[in-house]
Amino acid sequence: MQRYFPVLSTVLFFFASLFAVHAQDTSINWMPVPQQWTKTESDFVLDRDFTVGFVGFSNDRLERYSTAFLRRLDRRTGLFFRQERVGTNELADLRIIVERAGELVLGEDESYQLEVDLRGISLRAQTDFGAMRGLETLLQLLTTANDQYVIQGMTVNDAPRFPWRGLMIDVSRHFQPVEVIKRNIDGMAAVKMNVLHLHLVDDHGFRVESKRFPELNDKASKGEFFTQNQVRELVQYAADRGIRVVPEFDVPGHASAFLTAFPHLGSAGDDYTYELQTASGIFDPTFDPTNEATYETLNDLFTEMSTLFPDEYFHIGGDENEGKHWLSNEKILQFMKDNGYENQHELQNYFVTRIQKHLTSLGKKTMGWDEILTKDLPKDAIIHSWRGIYSLKEASTNGYKCLLSNGYYIDLMKRASDHYLIDPIPAGMDLPEQARANIMGGEATMWSELVVAQTIDSRIWPRVAAIAERLWSPADVRDVDEMYQRLDQIALQLDALGLGHLNNQHTMMRNLTGSYETGPLKTLVDVAEPMEIYTRNPGGNYYLTYYAFNRFADITTADARDARIFTDLVKEYQLSEAPEVRQELIKWLEKWRRNHREMKRLREGSPALEEVMELSQKLSVVAGIGLDALTNEALQGEERQEWWKWAEKRLDAAAEQTARTELQVVEPVRSLIRMEVGALSVEESVGEIKVDGRLGEWENATWQMMQPVYTRGWTDTCQFSMRWDERKLYLATKVTNRHLTKGANGEGDEVIVSLLINEKEYRLRAIMPGKRSYSNQKVKSPLPYQYAVRVNGTVNNNEDQDKGYQVELGVEWKALGVDPGAGTAVRANLTIVDEDQLHMEQRRFDYIGLGTVAHPGGVKLLLTK
Repeated sequence: MQRYFPVLSTVLFFFASLFAVHAQDTSINWMPVPQQWTKTESDFVLDRDFTVGFVGFSNDRLERYSTAFLRRLDRRTGLFFRQERVGTNELADLRIIVERAGELVLGEDESYQLEVDLRGISLRAQTDFGAMRGLETLLQLLTTANDQYVIQGMTVNDAPRFPWRGLMIDVSRHFQPVEVIKRNIDGMAAVKMNVLHLHLVDDHGFRVESKRFPELNDKASKGEFFTQNQVRELVQYAADRGIRVVPEFDVPGHASAFLTAFPHLGSAGDDYTYELQTASGIFDPTFDPTNEATYETLNDLFTEMSTLFPDEYFHIGGDENEGKHWLSNEKILQFMKDNGYENQHELQNYFVTRIQKHLTSLGKKTMGWDEILTKDLPKDAIIHSWRGIYSLKEASTNGYKCLLSNGYYIDLMKRASDHYLIDPIPAGMDLPEQARANIMGGEATMWSELVVAQTIDSRIWPRVAAIAERLWSPADVRDVDEMYQRLDQIALQLDALGLGHLNNQHTMMRNLTGSYETGPLKTLVDVAEPMEIYTRNPGGNYYLTYYAFNRFADITTADARDARIFTDLVKEYQLSEAPEVRQELIKWLEKWRRNHREMKRLREGSPALEEVMELSQKLSVVAGIGLDALTNEALQGEERQEWWKWAEKRLDAAAEQTARTELQVVEPVRSLIRMEVGALSVEESVGEIKVDGRLGEWENATWQMMQPVYTRGWTDTCQFSMRWDERKLYLATKVTNRHLTKGANGEGDEVIVSLLINEKEYRLRAIMPGKRSYSNQKVKSPLPYQYAVRVNGTVNNNEDQDKGYQVELGVEWKALGVDPGAGTAVRANLTIVDEDQLHMEQRRFDYIGLGTVAHPGGVKLLLTK
């Protein structure tokens, strides 16, 4: 059926955009969040007669994409739309109005405007790429109302914040077939990413057919590579979705595969045997930069490859060349001496400059990892930062175009929240306007040491959607809890698109159990995560590339969903102590405690499950501890405290890795029992304690470690100790912090202590000073107290080597209304809010792991002699 849809004027849309908001409505399951949007009161109702049509311009690419959009919408609704293909139709329900075809170049216009109400939908864009981005937003606006499928009423004015929003897939260490790359291109398009970076050669294999040098495929690929026709097919497939494909051929290091085919171009000498690597790590084989045949071969190869990859950017790697073979080769050392090169970095610059000159003659712009950044590097090179934000700052300030991958290494299996707040232009980084303009965006990197075709989707999705949002959406869209609510729904939408991050997990569980019954194993999978960063594969040789990668750790993923749900429930209970939340926690814990019995039964038919039985037992123990804390009223007095000490030890044991995974419910259960039964012994001080920040009187103190709240991967630490005398209660903290900062509001990092005295809560704050100094001051507060801060570094200088700070805090018993003595108990919550403005990260170190700065349900402080 046709609906009348008036053309809304640009003026009306302009005024609507004035009232656009960034605050999130969790009923809108979109990602990335648009730049500007306003929700309207009327939704558009879908039925079988829904139509899509172009007004004015269209091309084959847009027609195919729009038709695919219609089929995807049909699959998600089951309405059996009557329309088969999308063509010109000015009276269609969804009218697509585009000015021109987009060009696959950096910075092409991807903006779009959407207007949805009960009468119809209008999608406007300058280019067909912008229309594609708008169609993806429309799919995310699909919901239900009054038992009907609807597109939510909305006006949207959207454009990306960064022009380069990429995903790098390493196909060298583990080759990924064409169908894997295609489905991940589809996923990229769904979250508005626009650059696929293919890492095509490393120490493990060369993955593109070369007709000029067939020995690369015969000797350096083990038969796994893309034919040239497949490359053209992938490039076109990506182009049809507005995605550029950038190739990477890593030189001069990571060259084992290259030199297996071309041993005469290596730097190690004639006696060295080059071979494809099967372990992970950094290997020594390196091209000989003094051999003219090196440049002749690479120039010929890159000329051939440039015809397969039409993009203007060409990545040459340049990373992790430690120069061992260079510095042990007398000929190369003499070359360095003759040319005045003092180290291997200057020699690499010579190599890169020569390669860059040839690529320039081919019309290409050279990209490389940040090791290629030297003082003599030509300004048209592009710097790809993997080592940190500092190289990005250095490159952009010195006039180089650059992009960020540090913080987006998804192969490290860190949680989406760990990546989400990393920004290519952190709010705290002082950059000139031109330097900001030089930062093009970022790329998520999927290095493939530990992934195969069956698991790679679960290592990319849905976490990359959170990174895509960081690169597209406004910088102030940063609510992590709200992001996770949307990410769970995006995961389902990506599943419907054909990605295997959910389905393949079930297949692998059936394979591991040898049974249709996988329920108990799924329960375990949903509370465990693979060891993160490089701990799962110590030394790089625990796993070899030809292994099957079908064990329990390969089934688990970052962001274990049930563990995250339970963690949120613990937070909610600690804040509300609501009986219904308590009961929900008990249900989870009871399920986990009895699951081990089911796992033992499942294990009887599957020897492959033996490695996870210890983990299953640990889950049962942890769940039992949580249940005892919540339900065992018989634990009282000294018995309760002894039980608490025993429980902490059992939790410590449960936190240790098992089957190359880590149980993710240990810390929330720990915080739960600390709230329920926890107590700290506070020793009486021998002698006077000066509140001066020097910690001179704390030399023999017992220091407790404060844990980051449910967040991993931090290197900063926090310790605290407490003492008392007849006059005061004292707290001392030691914090390591690499980036000491103070915000524009004059406040820096804070130590926050909540004391609950006779049901009255006092919040004590110690604020780091704005410069390196001592601070000893009385604070205007309903509760008088003193604090002092000693800073070990330079505040707001992000290029120095900060070490952290110490804080001392003292409050008089008289002000607390407490008569101190052995056996006195005071309720307290201990929290440090630690800021790293360079990365716009906020760390909450909390003794009970509650994640709030002031909460009365902390721990008991028991005064002892």
